[in-house]
Amino acid sequence: MEGFWLISYLALWTLSLMLTMAVFLALRQLGLAYAGTSAGVARDGLQVGSEAPDFSGTGELGALERFSAVAGWRVLVFGRPVCPPCQALVPGLNALASSVGSRLTLLFLSQGDQEATEIFRSETGITVPVWGIDANEVGDRYKVRVSPFCFVVDPDGVIRSKGPANAREHLEALLDRAQAPFRSDTLPVFLPPASGPSNERALP
Repeated sequence: MEGFWLISYLALWTLSLMLTMAVFLALRQLGLAYAGTSAGVARDGLQVGSEAPDFSGTGELGALERFSAVAGWRVLVFGRPVCPPCQALVPGLNALASSVGSRLTLLFLSQGDQEATEIFRSETGITVPVWGIDANEVGDRYKVRVSPFCFVVDPDGVIRSKGPANAREHLEALLDRAQAPFRSDTLPVFLPPASGPSNERALP
């Protein structure tokens, strides 16, 4: 009889553990599903209006670069060398950099090792500066968990807009949002007003 109760007791505990694990996995999947939604992604990154933390990165030929030494308006693009959307964004980054000239500095922040970053530089034909950064340090300070993810930072070091960007149009939408409080219809900061009835470019 004692053996029966012992077996029942162990079976009950096993069932309880299995139910607990099932609930945990279900909640985890729900969290991952939410993280992939636009609302979840919008929660990523430091809040607009907060100060952009300073950081250092490794530039071309191993030169040590400092974010605070870059003057003017800046766009930080957090990405990974092996990230297909990051690679696909390169033509848009190059075209945008060419169109805005010296009015804006675009930086691609590579969250990968030095070798992968160098391969990314050479194989994608990227023309904007690429800095290798410590993903655990800089990425965590900016609260970035998806890529490519961008911040538009004003000359005072304040984040004016943020969000994912998978194409040039997404970058322009972030710039529209950032420059809106500073421009007039006749004096744009970076970009001319968007064509059409709305002055807001589409975000992803």
